[in-house]
Amino acid sequence: MNRTWIDICIRDDDDGAFVLAKTITFEVVHSVHVGEALGLYHAMEWLSDMQLHNVDFETDSKTTHDAFHAHKDDVSEFGRIILACRSLF
Repeated sequence: MNRTWIDICIRDDDDGAFVLAKTITFEVVHSVHVGEALGLYHAMEWLSDMQLHNVDFETDSKTTHDAFHAHKDDVSEFGRIILACRSLF
């Protein structure tokens, strides 16, 4: 399939129990790095829309994690998504 799927899961802080989940589908194939960054962005946007605060985000992408914390200028698609994540944060 020519799609990118993003799955987001919210777990309870106390025991890690499942709370809520969401799947987002894009009708285009993105690179893994862009897909991971989009996942972070949409998770942040979703939690912001639900007015959930004091949230810890977890990703299995070291590239996304490092880029979010690096604060380097990156004009690529990946970099623009990371910049949008920082704006939501």
